[in-house]
Amino acid sequence: MGEGGLLLDGKRGYSSSAVPVDTGNSFTMTAWVKADVEEPTRRMTLVSAAGNATSSFRVDFVPALAHRAGGAAWEATMARTDTAGSRTVTAVNAGAWNSGADWNHLAVVYDAPAQQLRLYVNGQFGTATCFDDNGDGAADDPQCVPAVPAADHARSFTAQRSLQVGRAKSHGTFGDHWSGAIDDVRAFRGALSDRQIGCLSTQLDGLPTEVPHIPEAG
Repeated sequence: MGEGGLLLDGKRGYSSSAVPVDTGNSFTMTAWVKADVEEPTRRMTLVSAAGNATSSFRVDFVPALAHRAGGAAWEATMARTDTAGSRTVTAVNAGAWNSGADWNHLAVVYDAPAQQLRLYVNGQFGTATCFDDNGDGAADDPQCVPAVPAADHARSFTAQRSLQVGRAKSHGTFGDHWSGAIDDVRAFRGALSDRQIGCLSTQLDGLPTEVPHIPEAG
């Protein structure tokens, strides 16, 4: 999207650094991302923070599944402990995004005091509900799972290993490599507001590297 973007092959390519934020406290992570095909057919990871056994959080593209409302979607998953079988929560965004082969802006926000994980795509929440054509209050497909872009009761451990761009760790092993381009990855201490996320998602690349200033409404 801009100069210096990261191109990954979906097999071995990734980038890593020290984790720039405490993932056990409130934080925000954002990035622009583009797949090398219109709709990927496998799970691929945009960004994650690695512990010894698993990722404290990860943001993935997931392909369309028969039981998922809205078809293909983006997922943010947060693990409570650094163990292979840790309890997790997941926020799913199934709307407000372009095709996988176009640039999309992703933002994951962890609000520790509220114990809430939120996932924005192009500055928006994307909720998809299950069909209920007969109006009985139950999904027509009993296996359908609605896409909800916020998850409550979220708690995370502090990832002390590395920030991973383009892959994630599960059961002590890295996988789900991204195939395509990633650019303008940003990490913030604290939970950014809806308006700040919206600012980041509309300004494309080249923003200064501080929290975007949002004038007070007057």
